[in-house]
Amino acid sequence: MPAVGPGSLVVCVFNKFVDLSGIAPRGVVMPRTGTVYTVRDFDPMAAKYGTTRAYIHLVEIVNRPWDTRWGVHEPSFDLAAFKPVDDSRLEIFRKMLTPVDRVPA
Repeated sequence: MPAVGPGSLVVCVFNKFVDLSGIAPRGVVMPRTGTVYTVRDFDPMAAKYGTTRAYIHLVEIVNRPWDTRWGVHEPSFDLAAFKPVDDSRLEIFRKMLTPVDRVPA
């Protein structure tokens, strides 16, 4: 599996995140299965969760920070719910979007 870090593209493959209803402020946005996101950074608060799992923030989803038992911070998402996007497989689509010089017929 390729390394994932800030700027990496990932696709959500599992969106059964912890139910935040009742504990999170209204309007919290969660990732959706099948959607491609860009990793913004790793959540530095993850170590305080008492876990060795990696949690990430996404460029496309920015939730306002809220008070939790670990302090005030923006919700993050378990990296295990995402799969890296193989950037080389996107090259064919990039070529399709490249402008082509028109030649008179």
